[in-house]
Amino acid sequence: MKSKKSLIVFMALWMGLLQSCIGDTLKGCPYETILYFRFPDLLTPITKVNIGIYDEHGLFVQSIEVQQQNLETSKKIYLSLQPGNYTAVCWGNSLENTLIKGFEYGAHLSDGAVMNPNYKSGGIIQTNDPLYYGKVAFTVVPNITNEVDVHFTAAYDVISVRIEGYEAQKKTTKQPMIRIDHLDPICDFNKVTNDGRDASYYPFIWDSKPDNETYLSAVLPLNTSLVNNIAVNVYADDTANKILCTIDLNTFIRENNINVDDNKETIISILVHFMNGQVAVSLDNWSEVPIEPGV
Repeated sequence: MKSKKSLIVFMALWMGLLQSCIGDTLKGCPYETILYFRFPDLLTPITKVNIGIYDEHGLFVQSIEVQQQNLETSKKIYLSLQPGNYTAVCWGNSLENTLIKGFEYGAHLSDGAVMNPNYKSGGIIQTNDPLYYGKVAFTVVPNITNEVDVHFTAAYDVISVRIEGYEAQKKTTKQPMIRIDHLDPICDFNKVTNDGRDASYYPFIWDSKPDNETYLSAVLPLNTSLVNNIAVNVYADDTANKILCTIDLNTFIRENNINVDDNKETIISILVHFMNGQVAVSLDNWSEVPIEPGV
């Protein structure tokens, strides 16, 4: 009975120690591992990082969320892990337009995915968050400080559409609507998407300069999407009864010599200009595209 009580006390102390060994310092912890966040030149600031840790069998061990105030003072996180082999998966800027699956007990690394929350619910998808991705395998060796670098890459692109001159010829008080077909709403923890799971996005559109008859819209798709046959459709209004033009995005990228890099943000800016009943599509050099988290 005494030995049983001693074991319970020991386990309680051990669990308390482990819980106190995740954070800004590991003073007094049994094994020390430091993950350093290595961010590239960022188009969008990273305001939050979600981390999932998996063991050598791919089983979920723990998750940590690092908030903006911690990232501003120290781009690293301290962990206490038993000796062995691990994998860390990190997603930066997982905000209101991102759902992470696989950061829960019982999950396997191969089951992990990030997606737009409306993909499963069937709601309208407007955009994704400006996600950044990092993944690293590492080994925890006892009795030393294990230092691990996590290098982040962009996991999103930017597609912006500016519409000019439409006010002069439209016959409705409604604003135009944009639908972008064949974007990827979901990818796994290797930043790979499965064929056949694309979706249509309906990005928010606003009258940005009423005097200049200008409408602007932007969407941040996962950057696995640009290999798809993406179509950008501009409709007269939200009834989608009249289509004004359709842009084959692959052709647009090729004809305008836009460089696509899987590890960086590709910015595709499209100008749709109406004049005298005709429509012209060209590369837009306008830079006022909001891509800050939460915008």
